[in-house]
Amino acid sequence: MKKDPKIALVHDWLTNFRGGERVLLAMKEAFPKADIYTSVYDPAKLPEFNKYKDAIKTTWIQKLPKKLRNFHQLFPVIRVFAFRSLNLKDYDIIISDTSSDAKQVRGNKRTRHICYCFTPTRYYWSHYDEYKKDPGFGKLNTLIRPIIPPFVWLMRKFDYSGAQKVTEFIAISNKVRKRIKEYYGRDSIVIYPPTDTHLLKLNPEVKNRSGYVVFGAQVAYKRADLAIEACIELNLELTLIGNGSEHQRLVELARGHENIKFRTDVDDKEKIDLLGTYKAMIFPQEEDYGISAIECMASGTPVIALKKGGARDYVSPESGAFFKQQTVESLINTLEQVESGKLKFNPSEVRAQAEKFSKDRFIAEIRELVLS
Repeated sequence: MKKDPKIALVHDWLTNFRGGERVLLAMKEAFPKADIYTSVYDPAKLPEFNKYKDAIKTTWIQKLPKKLRNFHQLFPVIRVFAFRSLNLKDYDIIISDTSSDAKQVRGNKRTRHICYCFTPTRYYWSHYDEYKKDPGFGKLNTLIRPIIPPFVWLMRKFDYSGAQKVTEFIAISNKVRKRIKEYYGRDSIVIYPPTDTHLLKLNPEVKNRSGYVVFGAQVAYKRADLAIEACIELNLELTLIGNGSEHQRLVELARGHENIKFRTDVDDKEKIDLLGTYKAMIFPQEEDYGISAIECMASGTPVIALKKGGARDYVSPESGAFFKQQTVESLINTLEQVESGKLKFNPSEVRAQAEKFSKDRFIAEIRELVLS
């Protein structure tokens, strides 16, 4: 391998800024000379990528009329062929970071294709049954459901075929590593996603912390309702930071209970100061990973998490505690141990655990793997 290999970074789409886009930024920091390829790119929604505009190249989907292009996520078959049409034969290494179709890109026979996999595509594999029940088209669901089985059958073939052409897989957690083996029949190693722990302030105090926090998008699977009901039952202060499709339902659930508060206006700057003021974060959902939990830990705030999914990789006895079942009763049992003092946490030790999942660590590990 050349000392300075030519590298292409391939991302599903660049139309909003979430965890996957943070990973791509860290990848670009790890490999500054790499080009970025994606299906579609909306610069207005991603100012974080402005300095890399000249390095970003798109598929032919970008040339579609804007009204069609905005619905690119509804055309996965088209996206598969768009990625396959990219000419990446001049690259020594391709790194696709994806939960969808970026893994479909092709290089030459000598190109090393590393897939940083957020998860095998949920709709086709691990969450197919849920998708079939509620495809997410509202009133059109009745018309859409009958075509889902043949559509998913086809997309599974495309997805599996693309996965077999990958040279090696990296998973974001042990949960995802098991899925890659189950659905693609491929082995993988785990490199945890980057968290900007260096931007978060450690609050070393314990005595001046009060109440609990649920932090993140308010959508059904995150089960913020469990935290609300448990804190109502124990008369504990709870703040829910975020917004989403479940927001109004959660507000109604908490109505009449002044110990439950909602914040929908917290920006990144205030978050830095706020996350270190709580006794603990409640993390009642099963996630493939969970950067929001590690951000709380970086502030010295321990995490009370459901004992499933990615949380098992980073919540340690020093940085938090688990509840075993996704029920109010199970969560109450763990919260009572925190309130009684049976479970105690040192903010500095909580922070130390979070540092193991930092961006610096990610960059070092991904560079070692790619350049070795």
